[in-house]
Amino acid sequence: MILTFCNKISYEREDHLELQFKGIMDEQIQCMVENAFHEARGEGTLGRQLVMQVVLNRASSMFDLCNQVYRHKQFSWTLSKKKAMPEKMMDALRVEFKQLCKDPTVIPEQFRQATHYHTHAVKPVWRKRLKRLGAFKNHIFYRKHHEDFIYRNGAVVLNSPERRTKCY
Repeated sequence: MILTFCNKISYEREDHLELQFKGIMDEQIQCMVENAFHEARGEGTLGRQLVMQVVLNRASSMFDLCNQVYRHKQFSWTLSKKKAMPEKMMDALRVEFKQLCKDPTVIPEQFRQATHYHTHAVKPVWRKRLKRLGAFKNHIFYRKHHEDFIYRNGAVVLNSPERRTKCY
């Protein structure tokens, strides 16, 4: 299992899911879809969902997504002038985020614990401290080493005090 704060949503009835999904602050979803748009442009649905999964794995709650996206120097697009995202694309990415929330298994198992990534064009120093999970199109994905993770309520969470207190 992976940790997504989406998995607290009940999926027994589609209309119930829709109500729960709308309950997540719109601003947080906006941050998520903008980040996926800018970070994984041209990488298809799975590429964008992998980027979304990384943000979800870093976040302490569904209300922490914007904090993760705009954290200093985490995502390069936030350092430059934003490019406008077409409304149609925004709607499509919202659907992709909802799909990820509804079925976290859309992420291949090898990437489910990803907390970091970079493009093939760069070689950040921090990559040496992490476990490489694999590559998808233009990105290489990593996670902290296994001892940094614990299992809680069937989900994988980072083993840090702030995660333990904020997640549950």
